[in-house]
Amino acid sequence: MADRPILFSAPMVQALLREARQPGTGKTQTRRILKPEPATSRPREGSTLIHEGVDGSDFHRKVVAHFRPRFAVGDRLWVKETWQTGSGGLGPQIAYRATGDCHDIEAWDGEDEGAGPSFNYERCPGAKWHTWLPDLLSGAEGIWRPSLFMPRWASRLTLLLSEVRVERLHDISEADAEAEGCEFELWDQTLAVRDYSKPDGWFQAWSEDAGGTYVEADRIWRASFRSLWESINGPESWQANPWVVVVGFSVHARNIDQLAPIAEAAE
Repeated sequence: MADRPILFSAPMVQALLREARQPGTGKTQTRRILKPEPATSRPREGSTLIHEGVDGSDFHRKVVAHFRPRFAVGDRLWVKETWQTGSGGLGPQIAYRATGDCHDIEAWDGEDEGAGPSFNYERCPGAKWHTWLPDLLSGAEGIWRPSLFMPRWASRLTLLLSEVRVERLHDISEADAEAEGCEFELWDQTLAVRDYSKPDGWFQAWSEDAGGTYVEADRIWRASFRSLWESINGPESWQANPWVVVVGFSVHARNIDQLAPIAEAAE
């Protein structure tokens, strides 16, 4: 078991937060391209065979052993997202672009200067404090920091891995595509799922008595996930059908170093 960072885009951070607030409504899976992509004995669309001699009873173990994904069941992943630190009028704070808000930083355990403990800046390595966060959030002034540079202490989401497997991208089922956390709404009893290829695009479940662009109900989530995948990885990325690591997890809206109380509360 290991602790690892993982990057997510703003829509997927929102889906993770949705899942943390209301389980079953957000993101519980992610797919990452397997690098380097291993050579296989022959080209194929699915993942039925990895090499000659793989048997059904031991399939999963041999697949994972063959590809050696960097994730494992029991790992903890701390989510990196677009962020910035600065002042919000109530002292040092951190802002998150995905939700457009700022939060207090729990680091008030510094030296007592006569009015109680002071803010402990040493607990926030990598932070910069010159940004006025209300201006940043309004778009008036300031620059966001990329998710790549988010330190562990600044993360607000932790994923506990419960499943790791390897498959081709096109093997994704409708249920797994839904678990990828694509945004959805109900429009007059019609399911609409986000089309990420357009600024304000949606796929709607198929219906005979309505116009517009519709997708058959049994593949609407898969269509949405394809648009999401191509928006992140490029227009030809779906057609390439790469090998991917499928990671299943539970979501906790807490910093990775604050998870111990959750385990203790459950005992």
